[in-house]
Amino acid sequence: MVELLYIDGAHRYAPAKADIERWGGRVVSGGTLLIHDSFSSIGVTLAILASLTFSSHWRYERRAQSMTCFRRTQ
Repeated sequence: MVELLYIDGAHRYAPAKADIERWGGRVVSGGTLLIHDSFSSIGVTLAILASLTFSSHWRYERRAQSMTCFRRTQ
C-alpha cells in the first residue's frame, strides 16, 4: 500500500482507466493520487470521469496545470 501515487501513463482511454483502477487500488485511505495530463488528453480525462468522478472512494482535491489531485476517502 502507498500514501502517494503518481500516474503518468498511456493517454488512450483503456490503458489510462486500467492504470487508475489497478494502481489506485493500492492507495491507502487518506492517500493521494496524482494524475498527469488530466486535461490535455481526452483518453485520460474520460478515464478519470469513468473511474473517479462518481466514485465514493475518491474526492477531487485540486488541479495544477495538467495535473489532477484526488484523495482516497475509503
